[in-house]
Amino acid sequence: MEHADVVPVCPEMEIGLGVPRDPIIIVLDGGRRLVQPSTGRDLTEAMGSFTASFFERLGEVDGFVLKSRSPSCGVHDARICSELQDGSLVHGSGMFGREVVRRLGGIPVEDEARLRNTGQAEHFLTRAFTLRAFRELGRDAERSALLDFHRRNKLLLRAYSRIELGHLERILAGAAGDDLRTMHNRYSAHLKMALSRPPRRSNAAHVLMSVFDHVSEGLDRGEKELFLQYVELYRDARRSLGACTSLMRHLLERSGASHLTDQTIFEPFPREILPTAAPSPEALGSMQGREHTAKGRGPASRQDYRPVSRCI
Repeated sequence: MEHADVVPVCPEMEIGLGVPRDPIIIVLDGGRRLVQPSTGRDLTEAMGSFTASFFERLGEVDGFVLKSRSPSCGVHDARICSELQDGSLVHGSGMFGREVVRRLGGIPVEDEARLRNTGQAEHFLTRAFTLRAFRELGRDAERSALLDFHRRNKLLLRAYSRIELGHLERILAGAAGDDLRTMHNRYSAHLKMALSRPPRRSNAAHVLMSVFDHVSEGLDRGEKELFLQYVELYRDARRSLGACTSLMRHLLERSGASHLTDQTIFEPFPREILPTAAPSPEALGSMQGREHTAKGRGPASRQDYRPVSRCI
C-alpha cells in the first residue's frame, strides 16, 4: 500500500485451521473458551499462544483493522455463547481482537464493517496518521519539533477536544522543567486521549467558521455560500468533516491564505485513501456566481452562526 505498511494476519489460519473451515465459537464455560463444535477441538490455548508470539514480533503500529463478527477478530460484535449447545447469545470482542484492544492502548482499532461509514473511516485514518506523525518525531525529539507538531495540529486538536488541547498546551508551557522523554510521554498520553472520540460536530463547525472568518474577504459570493452550505449540512450530519475541510483547503489556496494550508485539519490523511471525503467536481465547479441553498431553509449566511473567537 502506498501510504502505509500493511501487516496482514489471519489468527485462525495461524493456529492451523484451513480454508474453508468449520465454524468456531466463543463459549463462556468457566471462562472464555474458543471451540470448534463440529470437531470438539478446544482452541483456546493455541489462540493464546499465537497471540502472544504475534505481539512479541509485531513492533510499533499506528492502527489495526479487524474482521467484524469474527470469534477471533471481532471488536464489538463477536457472538459469545453461554453454553456449547443451545446457549444464550451475547456480543463482545473476539479472542484475538480483545488482546489487540488491550495491548494497543490509545492506538485506533476498528472493524471493517464500521469503516464503511465515511465518518468512522475519517476518524480512524485521522487518528492513525496523526499518531504516526507524532511517533516519527521520536521519543528524544527536540522541544522545537514537538512545538511545530503542535502548531500544525492545533486546529485539528481544537476540533477534537478543547479540554485535551488545553492539557497539551499546559504540558508544552511547563516543559522547561521536564526532560524531553517525560514531556514526550505526557504529550503522547493526552494526544491519544484527544483523538479517542470523533469530534463533536459543534466543535468542528466552530473551528471551520473561525477559519472562514480569516479568508472570507478573498472569496466571491458563490464560494462563501457553498462553504456555508457545507458547514450547515455537516452540522445536520449530511456531510462529512472531510468534505468540509477539503473544500476549505481549496478555498484557502484560492484566497491566498498560505499561512493556514499546513494545518493538518485540512488533510489529516492522504485523500487518495478515502476519495469520497472530498467535494465532488460538480460542487467545486458550481462555486462561481451561484446561490447555494441548504435543504429546508433559505441561502446560508454568516448570520446563521453565532460569533466565534479567533483560534488561529
